[in-house]
Amino acid sequence: MSPNIVRAHARRRRRQLRLPPEAVCVLCGQQDLAALVPGKPGLLEAHHVVGWQYDEDVQVPFCLNCHHIESLRQLDAGIALRPPPTFLERLLEILKSLALFFKTLSDLFYRLIAELAEEIERRRTAKKPGGGAA
Repeated sequence: MSPNIVRAHARRRRRQLRLPPEAVCVLCGQQDLAALVPGKPGLLEAHHVVGWQYDEDVQVPFCLNCHHIESLRQLDAGIALRPPPTFLERLLEILKSLALFFKTLSDLFYRLIAELAEEIERRRTAKKPGGGAA
């Protein structure tokens, strides 16, 4: 085995030993132990929605995985990590960050709506004659 494969296996094994077998992300339901990262107390940390450099107080709790993903999305969207020199440039970065966060929330809401609609339909079908009792 190559050293990279050995190290990767060792990391996976250490992660398995640190997390219980039923570990799940408390926000998104992630169950893949390869993706879950044990953190400080619990699996949550503060995500600075507009970037800590713009406003340290605008925070939401995310699991470590969702926090990492959302932070990468900010970088991919070209949101500056260092505050630009002018007020208008800083405002532009803050608005881009907020738009990205609202899109994330919108995607989550649409996913939850679809799941709820499926559950309602499942219950409606189960109550029809011949469909059994709900």
